[in-house]
Amino acid sequence: MSTFQQIIHMLAYGVILFSVVEVYLTLNKLWTRRHIKEVADSISISARAIGMIPGSIFTLNYFFAQQWQGVIDGMIWICAAIVQIMVAAGVWVAGNKRSNFFNLLGKSLERETKEVFNLAKYLFNIESREKVIDLLAATALTDKVLNEKEKAFVEQIANEWGIKVSWDEWISRYKKKDVSALFGMSIEIRRYLDLNPTKKELKLMLKVIKQLSDQSGRSGPENQYIIDEFSEAIRQYRSGDYLEYYQVQIVPQEKEQHERLQASDIEMKSRFIGSGFTYLLEPFFTQNYADSVVTEFQELGYFATDNKVFK
Repeated sequence: MSTFQQIIHMLAYGVILFSVVEVYLTLNKLWTRRHIKEVADSISISARAIGMIPGSIFTLNYFFAQQWQGVIDGMIWICAAIVQIMVAAGVWVAGNKRSNFFNLLGKSLERETKEVFNLAKYLFNIESREKVIDLLAATALTDKVLNEKEKAFVEQIANEWGIKVSWDEWISRYKKKDVSALFGMSIEIRRYLDLNPTKKELKLMLKVIKQLSDQSGRSGPENQYIIDEFSEAIRQYRSGDYLEYYQVQIVPQEKEQHERLQASDIEMKSRFIGSGFTYLLEPFFTQNYADSVVTEFQELGYFATDNKVFK
């Protein structure tokens, strides 16, 4: 080891002192107020717990690499997070001292869950709120099934904004045999993006979509397909134009299929090719999502395929 490396090695141990001082000053201010309920309620247990995950992984990585400075620093911050979680749970709040820690933790998390959309209420501008609810409702019904968790999740946000969700109308729309619920969500994505949401709103919207997908109870990769579709739509929206996308082509095999498509509420283009009509659904932004729409129509007996379009 060179002299320079030895100096850096020793300085790394010295830097740990800064972490100790920072943690001490942070916890000292908190510790003197640990019995105050408002202080406990102001700390997010979820945020601290999520922050511990990468910290713990990095600490283990440092341990296996025998980088003891990183191990010590990581343990300092993990201990600090544990103390903050205990304060947030209300362990030292008057009236809670006889309660079990895990009961207090559960109550705090339940309360935090109810408050999770308080910030969202102010971040989304008033004009976009109805479109946000429309997009969430369409997302909840991509499998044409609305479970109670999805319904409660969407209604919690809608109620904060004073918006009534017409579930009967949404369910009636997507229960129709020849309506693609996945394409319905795609339409709502475009309508939302047409409002020119800010970067902050898009980031929050993606987070909300992910949280809603977690409530769906769907097994398999469908949830990730939905998240990927919205993420790619956002990416292309930010670039200023939809430079490439996927197009689904549906070719009715019978007169009855043609009539059903014409009578449906699906927003699609049609063109006459050869001896019949081909119906075009677009745009989709990921291959997996377009393939899922193709599968929907194939299961209904249509000939359907998709292809990539470049502008």
